[in-house]
Parts: sequence; structure tokens; C-alpha cells
Amino acid sequence: MTKVFETERLVVRRFEPEDVNALVELGRHPSVSSEIPEIPWQDPAKLVDYIDEQAALELFAAQKGVDLAIVRKSDGRIIGLICLVSNGARQAKIGWILGIDHRSRGCATEAARGLIEYAFRVCDFHRVSADTTSSNERSRKLMERLGMRQEAYLREADPPGEPGGRWADIVSYAVLASEWPTAEKPQPRSALGNG
Repeated sequence: MTKVFETERLVVRRFEPEDVNALVELGRHPSVSSEIPEIPWQDPAKLVDYIDEQAALELFAAQKGVDLAIVRKSDGRIIGLICLVSNGARQAKIGWILGIDHRSRGCATEAARGLIEYAFRVCDFHRVSADTTSSNERSRKLMERLGMRQEAYLREADPPGEPGGRWADIVSYAVLASEWPTAEKPQPRSALGNG
């Protein structure tokens, strides 16, 4: 297992070949598969290729997003994924998705808090941002719980997912390393020896 960090209830790690069935299960719900259509959720052979491609990427290299598994410690089950994409100038964008059965339990907040902490303390990032559609109230509240502030409201910036669909407004949030209250939160335990 290539663990990146852990929190009280979760391990965040690289995906492994034996995770194919867990990814198929995770992507069965349209709220997951439609959010990240680039992942071949229901094609096990293509998922093996996806995992191999992810394994070859350098963690948090500029302009490369490495998807990481969010794993529940209590049973080793993959409950979602999280990603941090660096722009190469100490800034990054974070994103996450949880399986439908694992929402509203604080796991996305815990995983995102751990990854932001890792980004600031281990990787020395200066700024972490996140975007969501204006209608995604759950994601907006999660960003606010993380201490992120709304920086922009972009009208009709998200194209329709299907012909004849509606353009969606995007809301951007961010937090700076200088604003991050590291002293108030447990530190993620890094598997890389720096955290």
C-alpha cells in the first residue's frame, strides 16, 4: 500500500490494481460517475489502465492530478477519492468525491482537511483552491468548514453535460497557508516521512 497520509478514521493512498472492483462499485451511482466522467467507472479493463497511469504520475507534480483513494480504516473499504492538482507555482486545486453511501458522515471534510494540511506542511504550497457549481450546497458548506472563503462567482462557466442542457454557475473558494489553523487540528501522519 502506498499511503500518502492518514487521519483519525481514514487512510489516503494511491490506487492499486486490486482496487478495480471497489472503483466499479464506487462509480455505480450517477452522482459519482457523472462528476468525473474521465474515469472509466464500469469498464474493469480500462480501470486497470487508469490505475497504472495514476501509479506512474509523480505525486503533486505541476499540472498533473493524481487521484488518491479515501479508505476507511475500520474495514479497509474505499469510500471515495480525492485529488490535488498543482499549478507548479505553490498553488493547487483540490477536489473530492464520496460514494453515495458514505456521505454526511464527515469523511470528505476529514480527507480534504488532511490533504490541505499535507499540501501546506509537507509540500509547502502557498494556496489551495476548490470549485463547485453554485447549486452544490453540500460542497460549498464543506469548503466553508475547511476555512476556505468564497473568492469568485462565475456565471454560466460550467458547460452542459448533455446536448440541450443548462450552463451552470461556478463558485470558487480558497485558503492560504498563512490562514490555515494548523495548531488547532491533528496533523496528518505522512507516509513519506515529512509530516
